[in-house]
Amino acid sequence: IAIFPLLLWVSVRDLRTHRIPNSGLVLLSIVALLISLQGSHPWGRHLIASAIVFFITLMGHIFLALGMGDLKFLVILAMLVIPADVESFQKFLIIFSIAAICHLILSARDRAGRERSIPLAPSISLATVALLF
Repeated sequence: IAIFPLLLWVSVRDLRTHRIPNSGLVLLSIVALLISLQGSHPWGRHLIASAIVFFITLMGHIFLALGMGDLKFLVILAMLVIPADVESFQKFLIIFSIAAICHLILSARDRAGRERSIPLAPSISLATVALLF
């Protein structure tokens, strides 16, 4: 629950500026790390999961113009927040995909002739919150 306001703040900032502030990512990392240290966090599985997420999102950055803020945001969530099992990542990807497609549809008519970047933090945050509940 402590990370939800941070997810909201990062999402709003991304919607307004199309940038995810590093200060928000650092704060999210600290809060999520403190929460992880309170319980039995499977560090090995999360390290493997975040390495896979890093590789995939790095390819997205190189070939699909995925923003570096989105890449860092996803790696932090994979390491500290999203449960490190295949089923959780499948659910996360399904929810994220649906949210991102809905966002694209709603913003498509407003984007004609303007910048083509899409703020993904709201969809990432929504998928994270939905997955945790």
